[in-house]
Amino acid sequence: MGKIGFQNQPNAICTKRCGAFIDSVTKPWTIMKKLRQTILTIFVLTCIVLTTLGQNKRDGYVTVNDSLRLYYEFFGNGKDTVVISDGQFISQYLQNYNGKLTLLVFDVRDRGKSSSFKSDIRISIEDNLEDVEAIRKHFKIQKINLLGWSYMGAMTAMYASSYPNNVKSIVLMSPMSISKKSNAKLVTKSTDLSSYKNELNDFIAKGGRESNPAEFSRLFWKNMLAPSIHDLNKLNSFVERIPNIDNESPRNVRSNVGTIFKKLGDWDFTDIASKIQCRTLIIFGTSDTIPVENSLEWTSSIPKSRYLEFTESGHLLFAEETSKWTSTIEKFFNGQWPDKSVELKK
Repeated sequence: MGKIGFQNQPNAICTKRCGAFIDSVTKPWTIMKKLRQTILTIFVLTCIVLTTLGQNKRDGYVTVNDSLRLYYEFFGNGKDTVVISDGQFISQYLQNYNGKLTLLVFDVRDRGKSSSFKSDIRISIEDNLEDVEAIRKHFKIQKINLLGWSYMGAMTAMYASSYPNNVKSIVLMSPMSISKKSNAKLVTKSTDLSSYKNELNDFIAKGGRESNPAEFSRLFWKNMLAPSIHDLNKLNSFVERIPNIDNESPRNVRSNVGTIFKKLGDWDFTDIASKIQCRTLIIFGTSDTIPVENSLEWTSSIPKSRYLEFTESGHLLFAEETSKWTSTIEKFFNGQWPDKSVELKK
């Protein structure tokens, strides 16, 4: 058998046949290489798309111990992550959020979709504080940005004071009174809100609490929230967003919050506030029943803090002025002070 080759052919024919032979050998490998690159590109792009979509709203549970699971949700896909407690309320207003932050919102223990407890032994503001630390460790956040609303604002201050090396910056949103003494000065509004209370009492008198618990819950929340909002025309829409689950029933909410305040006793967070080392923003809705002096006292007590008013909100400023609220915290947690925020003399 002769050698493979075309040495006896004219040069042009030899060259052509050699090229055809080489192509027949190498072409499948070239096609496979291009196909591999195409498949790899499609795979990478698919991962990016799925990751982006997933980060707009991811949810799950952080297991703290055998009997406690904290429900969480992610909103947005920004560079900086902000941990927000009281997700059982606030997450309802973040469903379409896709801004400049990644918001990690969790339901506090015994509330929302987190684990419930039959006993109040493990319900306290100190327990809430340790749950934040569990969240931080679980998601491996080196320095946390933290936002706390209402009494969780005080918890946020406690966390920043207790874990100064773990905190980057904090927001106290409509924070509870800095002391029990200050809490005695709640604002009484001139608007007549007796109709909400009368409607609830009439419903209870007719046995509605037992026969129609869903309607009882609706009337309960209308009565509770009416004094604390700026625009009563929005009241029904706020009430409709409260989750209709056992942990958010009037009975459980009153028991949970009542237990926390009972354990606080004669509280005074002034000393705790003075030890906070990180940047702090206090946001206050001017129609709140908590007097403005309370937020000013928080601001004057925390060294690196500023105060900002929302003039068309009450206690639920994240609900009444959602867009302004999200843009405000975006600016703050990205390292800038929001417009019109005020620094008080310390």
